[in-house]
Amino acid sequence: MHLARELTLELDKHVALPDLDLPRVIFDEERPPDSADIEQTAAHVRHHWGVARGPVQNVVRLLEANGIVVVRFRVSIEKVDAFCVDFPDRPVVALGSDKGLRDRSRFDAAHELGHLVLHGATGPTGEKATERQAHEFAAAFLMPADDIKSELPDSLDWPAFMRLKTKWHVSLAALLVRAKTLGVMNEHTYAQGWKTLSARGWRRVEPGPLGNPEAPVLLQRALELMDTTGVSFAEFINRSGLPESDVRILLSRDFGERPRVEF
Repeated sequence: MHLARELTLELDKHVALPDLDLPRVIFDEERPPDSADIEQTAAHVRHHWGVARGPVQNVVRLLEANGIVVVRFRVSIEKVDAFCVDFPDRPVVALGSDKGLRDRSRFDAAHELGHLVLHGATGPTGEKATERQAHEFAAAFLMPADDIKSELPDSLDWPAFMRLKTKWHVSLAALLVRAKTLGVMNEHTYAQGWKTLSARGWRRVEPGPLGNPEAPVLLQRALELMDTTGVSFAEFINRSGLPESDVRILLSRDFGERPRVEF
């Protein structure tokens, strides 16, 4: 993460990167945000960034366009899919490429955005309460209540859920939770839904693959632009003193992003 930041700072000397435009809505620790607060905050961020109603077309591209650095690499820790560091100059979000699932990766990116917006550099992260808040933010950011509530089924209509997965590019699990959170689905049906996901093995691999995860492009495009100014990659590495092999890892598409064979 520190290398990604150093790479960004060096690139910023040669090309103009997008200015950081990250609305912060930090809540008082004595009155943490409730679900309604988080719904409003997610709506505020979408409005601030000019996101149209409906699905977010590309979460990673949206973060990068607003000055947040995003990198993807193998985290190799089973319970860690993504994390972020809110550096003073601009945040860096790391998305694990271990599982290579587009829907999960989009939710991870929105989850880390939630941490940055709600908790900032000094807020606690890793706690149950803040993780829940970031999860609620991600769900509200990707599936705004006003846009999706009328589309969600109140029964376990899996073909309907599959159509929504294809439209919104979120997982069946996320849609199931959203249906319960918004009061469309009752507790009993929701519990039966989770049992079905487990019985069919969908909690690990869902049907309906959505393609490769969204790929960060900011750093790579900055390097390509720098090359047009007469500074080659080799010269840039030599001037910056950054380790070339590690920089290439940050810039490369991961092996796990290949198309998945489905049965």
